[in-house]
Amino acid sequence: DNDADSTAIWDKVQNDSTYLDDRIQANIDELVAVNTEMDADSSATWDKIKADSAHIKLALKDSASDIRSDLLLALADSIIDVRSALVDTASAIRTDMATMQTQIDGISTPTLAQVLAEGADANATSITNIDAITVNGNATLGSASDDDLTINSTIQGDILFEGSTDDGNIVTLSAGEGSANYTVTLPQANTTLIGATLTSPADNDVLVYNTSSSQFENESAIGFEAYMSGSGTVNGTDLIQFNSEVFDDGNVFDPSDGSFTAPRNGMYYIEAQMALQYNGNANNVLSIMVNGTEVARYLVNGSNNQLVTLHVSKTLKLVASDIITIMFTGSDGNTYFGGRAFTFISGHLVR
Repeated sequence: DNDADSTAIWDKVQNDSTYLDDRIQANIDELVAVNTEMDADSSATWDKIKADSAHIKLALKDSASDIRSDLLLALADSIIDVRSALVDTASAIRTDMATMQTQIDGISTPTLAQVLAEGADANATSITNIDAITVNGNATLGSASDDDLTINSTIQGDILFEGSTDDGNIVTLSAGEGSANYTVTLPQANTTLIGATLTSPADNDVLVYNTSSSQFENESAIGFEAYMSGSGTVNGTDLIQFNSEVFDDGNVFDPSDGSFTAPRNGMYYIEAQMALQYNGNANNVLSIMVNGTEVARYLVNGSNNQLVTLHVSKTLKLVASDIITIMFTGSDGNTYFGGRAFTFISGHLVR
């Protein structure tokens, strides 16, 4: 029984296998047919696309050519119109400019005689609205001392004064070239203005009136200060040599001998000081000397080892080249103390 069943099963399997092979082959044939049909459709579609693309290219080329032609024609017409308009405008401008130049050439500045004649013809007492007047030769403004001359504009250039006598000696009033706006107020008094001759003025310069030229002139300020730079011994009748300068305006002090030379006539203030320790008992004096002559002194009668300060000052009227020195008179061997605050000389021109 088992063998019979196995044989029957095997036969059935073989029959089913044959059936399946037939179905598979039929499906394969069907797929081949479909594929062949699709290949044919794809080829036809591609041929159509290529044909349509060629037609599109030709259409675009024709359209671009037409557009270019239209633009060129339109631009050419516009350029012609603009050029024509510019030519017409330039011609009109030239005509207008020529007309204006002719009108300008025909305008001339009226002379003063013409202006006055116009005023006389109109029986006028004043003339206004004149843009510019040129006056050549001599001219007189006003006919009486109470006539007023009002200037509401800026005067350019210098003003020249001949004076009461026509002798060719001219006084020029020049404002110069200022770097800003300035106001000069004249004095409210009957007076004579005095000029100043300034030659390279420097800091601390002073104005000095020169009676010979009737002018103020700038001169360097006169003043000085010097002191003993170190301590030392002073004897009998010694001239004090102030050997260290603090300042020397006018270069009037000589630290090599401690002397001041007046550079010009004037009133001067001079002072000197010495701090010292006495050696012995004696009168000790600090004196101002003018050309070797004592003109002021300060005296102290001290005792041995006493600390004192001698100070002398005076206002002097000097002439140019007068020489000022400081002299100590007293006992020998006195010790003075150096330094700007202790032993010094100073002076300046008062006027």
